[in-house]
This record gives sequence, C-alpha cells and structure tokens, in this order.
Amino acid sequence: VVMDYIDGISIADPERLVAEGYDLEKIGAAIVEDYSTQVLDDGFFHADPHSGNIRVRDDKIVWIDFGMMGILDANERETMKSAVRAIALKDTQKLVDCILMIGDCKKEIDYSAFCNDMDKFVNQYLSVPYAQIDVAKLVQDMFSICHVYSISLPKGISMLARSMMTIEGTLTALDPN
Repeated sequence: VVMDYIDGISIADPERLVAEGYDLEKIGAAIVEDYSTQVLDDGFFHADPHSGNIRVRDDKIVWIDFGMMGILDANERETMKSAVRAIALKDTQKLVDCILMIGDCKKEIDYSAFCNDMDKFVNQYLSVPYAQIDVAKLVQDMFSICHVYSISLPKGISMLARSMMTIEGTLTALDPN
C-alpha cells in the first residue's frame, strides 16, 4: 500500500544525482551521519537501508519505507558506543565486557577462551584499512563467536547488524571510494 508519494532522486540512480550537481561522496557522508544519529543517538533506526529506500531532495537525505525499524534502548546505545570505541582502540577487554553486558549467556562460558577469540577477531579486522573491511563478514564473524559461546544478543542488535550489512552495500554502490 502506497501512502504518499515522496519526491527526490533515488540514490540507486547515481548518474542522475551527478547530472543534477550532487557530489556522491558528500551524499554518502550525509547518509552515514544520518544513520549513525539514528542508531547511536535516537535508538530508532531504519533497518532496511537499501538504495531504493533513500532519496536526495533539496540537498537533504530522505528516508522512505519504514516497514522495518530497529530499536535500541539507552543501555544498548551506550554499550554500542563503548563497543565502537573499544574496537577503534583495539581494547579487546572492553569489547568483551560490552558483549557480556548486553548479551544473554545461555551457559557458563570459558572466559579466557572467549577473550582470546575476541582478541583474534579485533586484530584480524583492525590490521587492514577500513575500506578493505568486509562489514558483512565482520558482523557474521562476531555473531559466530557469540554463538560458539552460547551468547545471544538482543533483537535490536541483530537488526542493527543486518542493516549495517545492507548500508555497506548501499554506500559501496553509491560511491565505491
């Protein structure tokens, strides 16, 4: 069911955006800024950010089709911010603490082994430039490690992981750089 027509240029049409005078790199940066604000500040984010759901109108990013939205409560948002900082600083111990803070451990875990696996994870992904990181594989690997240790993550975090994989593909298609 269509509720309203939303005007704008779909980011699925980068040639038209360029023809209309838009800078694809700036559009990509604006999308990342909007998305980050949704996730980390608002805790209510578009969980299906493919190119058909994002338009540009009057130099602004316009999000459409809110059929799939994710929610992170205040604690989850703060923990996610801490986890991002931990990854950026290669602070495996802090990352482990973040996961255990929001995860639900279904059984007693081997804490030392979990820390070792997370340390390998952090070093694997932070030893290469960001542009070379496969976000989908990073997310999949993180969830795989949690699965091995029977740690389930909240629904909002799972939706965030899925939407991060989608937005990476969206941004790569818009501007490979």
